[in-house]
Amino acid sequence: MAVRAARDFTASTQRPAVLRVRYTFRGVTHEQTLPVSSASRLLPDCPEPLFLLNRRDQVHSSFDANPGTLDKLWHSPQDLSAMVFFSADEQNCELIIEVIDDIHQQPFAAADIWRGDSVQFFFFVPGQDACWQFGMARRDDGTDATWCWGTPSGSDPNAVSRQLAVTTSRDGSNTRYAVTLPWQALKVNPDIARKGLRFNLMVNDSDLGVREGWIRIAPGVGSDVSE
Repeated sequence: MAVRAARDFTASTQRPAVLRVRYTFRGVTHEQTLPVSSASRLLPDCPEPLFLLNRRDQVHSSFDANPGTLDKLWHSPQDLSAMVFFSADEQNCELIIEVIDDIHQQPFAAADIWRGDSVQFFFFVPGQDACWQFGMARRDDGTDATWCWGTPSGSDPNAVSRQLAVTTSRDGSNTRYAVTLPWQALKVNPDIARKGLRFNLMVNDSDLGVREGWIRIAPGVGSDVSE
């Protein structure tokens, strides 16, 4: 059995999309739910956010099961939320993340920036054997920090990290992260780009000296990518 969506079908990037199929085989009616992967075409300009992170189901809290830490739980987008803008041309991709976070704390550096307020983002390129794992942060002294935790075989994380052009700013409860990364650093050429890339992103939240949790585009990141 083959199932195809209409040519004009688009899966939402804001909520998981599913395709429900009901069919009868040998007199028995079956129903299946199939996940639909969303895809977006990247353009040189991105006036509207490609992803909105502002819902409870996008939040992971390290304190959900602890009745004594209600003050650390996510209550609204004013606690933590983000808009993700993603644009690209033939040479570079650019991410702009505008975060609302009531308290900003980032005393860490280098590989430990995930422990404080920060952004981590991930690419999986077809034909490569592992995921690219990047991060950026605005430290408490106002300086920018970047790190690369993982790359496919044959790439030097330190060399790739140096190719991240990052700027950050903080205004009230708003933190803005901007990063430009050359496609060649990811070993992406036009033929690979036409096949599409897998992408995910998370915003880490630290209010009281510990990472309370994070908000992310899709499940699958957060628990195992910080080390």
